[in-house]
Amino acid sequence: TMSKSYLKLNSLNYKIGKKKILENISFSLKKAEILSIIGPSGSGKSTILKIIAGLAQPTMGKISLNNEILSSETVLVPTGIRNIGLMFQEDVLFPHYNVYKNIEFGIKDKSLRYREKVMKKILDEFKLRHLADLYPERLSGGEKQRVALARILITKPKILLMDEPFSSLDYNLSKDISEFTMKLLRENKISVIFVTHDIRSALRVSDKILLINKGKVIQNDTPENIYNRPHNEFAARFVGDINKIIIK
Repeated sequence: TMSKSYLKLNSLNYKIGKKKILENISFSLKKAEILSIIGPSGSGKSTILKIIAGLAQPTMGKISLNNEILSSETVLVPTGIRNIGLMFQEDVLFPHYNVYKNIEFGIKDKSLRYREKVMKKILDEFKLRHLADLYPERLSGGEKQRVALARILITKPKILLMDEPFSSLDYNLSKDISEFTMKLLRENKISVIFVTHDIRSALRVSDKILLINKGKVIQNDTPENIYNRPHNEFAARFVGDINKIIIK
């Protein structure tokens, strides 16, 4: 059934030397679900993504995808064959390739017919057709963001990990792009884990929210519950802050 866990993290611990970065992190992600991870700076949000991507190995605990172990103390499936898409803040496009070539890069080993068919669809979907011949230096921040996303999604990742991907854009543009992105990810039934500082957009776009602090899970819940039924004072304060923020 669709509802069973697709990605599972079991009792994940991560240390650097004696310093505990993550402690006993467990959660799961269903297929086509959007999960946001929120928490203060330095709470371990990005480290969780790195471990899921295979860029770091847990000190204890394990990660499985579709019941296959990706990471444990003894197993580390290489990043390149996990088929997990990564989108970080500064997603750098190839400067010497135009938009078309940048996006097509991820499927360059496929047949010409396949590439042309998929490229036509993706340029339309991302509203990039009119920019196909331009080089990155000619694009706005928002356009670059759409190209970076198209370039990842064309490889059909099993899961997309996004680390603050819109934080370098100004607030209104970031809001537009994140809404556009999330709508697209939903339509394509992509499973997403989204690390963000923007609690508002997390509440708006997520099926589930994981609130972490100092490397531990404080609450793993629906946006409604995170907002209306915080588990403790930290959660109440952290999420409650958005009631006090006046958006310019």
